[in-house]
Amino acid sequence: MRQGHSAAWDQRWEQAARYYREALSEAPDDYLALNSLGLSLMEQGQYDEALQVYRKAAKRSPEDPAPQENMAKIYEAQNRIEEAVLLSFQAADLYLKAHNADRAVQNLQRVSAYRPQNMRAHTQLAVIYERIGRLPSAVKEYLAAATITQHNGDPQTARQMVEYALKIQPNSQEAISAYEKLRAGKLLPEYKPGKSGPLKGSLQRDAGRHREPLRDPVEDATHYALGVIADLVLDPSETNPLFQSLRLSNDEKPGKSEMERITALNHLLAAVEAHSRGRSVQAASEAEKAINAGVVHPAVYFLLGFLSHENDVPKALQALSRSATDSKLAMASELLIGGMLEEEKNYTEAVDAYLRAMYEADATTLPVEMSAALRLQYRQISEQIIKMQDEERLHYVCRSINGQIMRRGWRQQVQGIRQLLPPASPEAPPNALVMLMLLPNSNQIVAGLSRAQRLVSNNDLLAALEELYYDLQLAPSETLLHELIATIMIKRDHLDAAIEKYLLISRKYELDGDRNQAVRVLSQANQLSPTNLTIRNRLIELLFSLDRRDDAIRQYVDLAETYYRLADLDKARATYLNVLRLSQKGESNRDWNIEILKRVADIDLQRLDWRQALRIFDQIRGLDPEDMETRASLVELNYRLGQEAAAISELDSAVTYYDQINKIPTAMRMISSLVAIRPDNSDMQSRLFAVSRRVKNMTDAISLLDSYADELLESGNKPAAIVHLETIIALGPPNTMEYRKVLEQLRNG
Repeated sequence: MRQGHSAAWDQRWEQAARYYREALSEAPDDYLALNSLGLSLMEQGQYDEALQVYRKAAKRSPEDPAPQENMAKIYEAQNRIEEAVLLSFQAADLYLKAHNADRAVQNLQRVSAYRPQNMRAHTQLAVIYERIGRLPSAVKEYLAAATITQHNGDPQTARQMVEYALKIQPNSQEAISAYEKLRAGKLLPEYKPGKSGPLKGSLQRDAGRHREPLRDPVEDATHYALGVIADLVLDPSETNPLFQSLRLSNDEKPGKSEMERITALNHLLAAVEAHSRGRSVQAASEAEKAINAGVVHPAVYFLLGFLSHENDVPKALQALSRSATDSKLAMASELLIGGMLEEEKNYTEAVDAYLRAMYEADATTLPVEMSAALRLQYRQISEQIIKMQDEERLHYVCRSINGQIMRRGWRQQVQGIRQLLPPASPEAPPNALVMLMLLPNSNQIVAGLSRAQRLVSNNDLLAALEELYYDLQLAPSETLLHELIATIMIKRDHLDAAIEKYLLISRKYELDGDRNQAVRVLSQANQLSPTNLTIRNRLIELLFSLDRRDDAIRQYVDLAETYYRLADLDKARATYLNVLRLSQKGESNRDWNIEILKRVADIDLQRLDWRQALRIFDQIRGLDPEDMETRASLVELNYRLGQEAAAISELDSAVTYYDQINKIPTAMRMISSLVAIRPDNSDMQSRLFAVSRRVKNMTDAISLLDSYADELLESGNKPAAIVHLETIIALGPPNTMEYRKVLEQLRNG
């Protein structure tokens, strides 16, 4: 099996299949061997035999979705769409049972792409998206289902679906538009999926992969350099970048510049032609002549360095040091430099070059904004390794880096390794990939990790766990392996074991002095057990020790919210107040304090502790006097406490404040919200009229009151709507009679 995995890793599928068959001859019902053989046959295009193997694997392990999913892919490749759809549904159901929503989505998307009118696919996708918090995607699927339902003659169900889409995402323009169309009795636009489904796109990528062979970094760079040269020599003008630094004497004769450009072009063309015929020495000579004629482009320097690196090391080193300034050529240039220096047993400088090459490869796996932090790590690693002055260790570093990235498919290789590492963040900078490569037995470990990753993607968690434990024997203290084991434990619902593993890893990081990584891992443990005070308190201590005060306070807020969700209001309130004390000790964050106080007030309201809530809202008003909801709450709470005079005083104070800052419409809105609660209160009614009269443009005031009345009617609050209509009539608009008719209808209705 291990030989088969190794062959599969190198994409030697025929050889892999042979090893898997040998394994099956020893254990005919071994699920892992069956599944692996099926993949090897599928990759070779031997679809019928692959189907037979996958059917046997499915019988052996009926709860595993991988065979169903791969059979669906084979049926699609054979254009047997109905069977592909059926198997995709089965795979999706099994992935959902295994709590793997992402893979379930992929299979349902496949069905949706090839059978766009399939209601089951859209509704299942909608439910899953909603469950995992991808609300825009859920809305789109609900709307697709609504469209299909309406076109099938069931407008009532279609409307219910659209209304539900609006409920989960009220601001969705697509849902709003669909709702308006349904209200107007119009047909929703016919649902049209993308031109190619996820499986078809995958097959197209696979086909493209076979059409265009993968290149190693030097082949990549050579291909790029020759392409640049070919593009540039077609333009012999003075603006051509190839001739930016053409060296011409001051007393040159007219026309000499043109002659030198033509000479340089001829040398470049001769170099390209000689290279294409395999005449490296001649090609190098022509490239050097082009450079001597004034060509300074890094692509030409790379071509010279590449062509010379086997027979003229000094010339190649000089040329490649120039081409390394081009980001597209840097990695290959440094690899070639490292290789030449390694051959000369100059391991110190070779390691430096190899690490620069490794940085360039690593940088392709991360966002650009993380490049600086990554570059700094590689510099520090280079200094640490070189300080050892251990020739054997230096040579090992050279061989390890060369072996991992001087290969075809290097991009997939480094991207695959990056996916194995913990995610980077501003607080925990990215781990340098090279650290994994520098472990003893790094090739075996990386290959093992990749096999584990593939097993996880096929939902074969037990086999993946076994693979990681085997790798752990090669590097017992490697935290990455322990983290991956914890991840699989979570997938298998072994949460207590995963938490223990995370705590072990965190302690290891602390002992190594890497508290940021310790925080990252503890945060993962905390997510698994949010009410575990031991974990959270240690996390908070570490955050304070790193001077990450805001993050520490945020942890307290999260704890309070956890208590709140568990309906433990006393603990939630006490924790929020603790957060407030901590935040006030440091630099005061006004917005944060306001938000926390509002949460405390909300708890007091739920506990019917009006007096305590009143005190809290009074503090909030001191921090944010413009907040309308806070001022309205102060008025209402005074009424609830029987303090009518205080309520009126609070109301008048608010109106005066909004008048002073020229925000009378805000005062109108506040009083309107209070009228909605107490429509029979004459003080509220009189103040609504008085404030409305203070709006500069009476038309605006009436328009606002009209809109408030509409809102109240829609919510079923007829008494408050009547108060607003009476206020409009009292203001005496030109269309008073129309408002009187509406008022009469409401009173009689």
